[in-house]
Amino acid sequence: MPNRSPAHPEETGFHRYKVEIALLIVGAIISAIISVTLFSYQVSQTQKSEQRSLATGYLLEIENIEPSLTRLVAFNASANTTDFHPVAPLDSFYPSYGLYYSNRVDISKFDPETSASLYRFYYHLLRAEDQRLLLLNFDIDHPVNATNPADAVFREALKKGIYLNMMADLNLSVSEIPELKAKLQTYAAG
Repeated sequence: MPNRSPAHPEETGFHRYKVEIALLIVGAIISAIISVTLFSYQVSQTQKSEQRSLATGYLLEIENIEPSLTRLVAFNASANTTDFHPVAPLDSFYPSYGLYYSNRVDISKFDPETSASLYRFYYHLLRAEDQRLLLLNFDIDHPVNATNPADAVFREALKKGIYLNMMADLNLSVSEIPELKAKLQTYAAG
């Protein structure tokens, strides 16, 4: 075999240099792709873990308050709504230390439908709570005007309106529960 030597001896070194640069660039690209993939996977797992924890918390909270809310809604449905004296429940519908107050910004970490359902549930529940407090403190905040005989009729009508608004919001909140629980159970299961 004849010994072939390059026409220009520096061509071999230059060619080897180009190959090394190309391998270095390919290695950097592969490393970057692997890093981005691993980072994306880690972010995805962290997000799923947060969603699972939030869903479990909201699910437990909703399951805890559901029985008292549904009992009140059922009682109201069976009551005579034309001849009644509205009385505010003494127990709060939702505690001031509830999960919604500390984690409401995290609701957006769920899909849009679940987030909207959670927001609706708490919106109506908190409106019902506001109406409950208004009704509970009505006589203190609006003392009876003994000189005006129509005042008693007006006050009773106003209290009935507040009560009916409270129950309407409570009904809307309770109506969200079955679908909301199903969505949260899906997240909680992971």
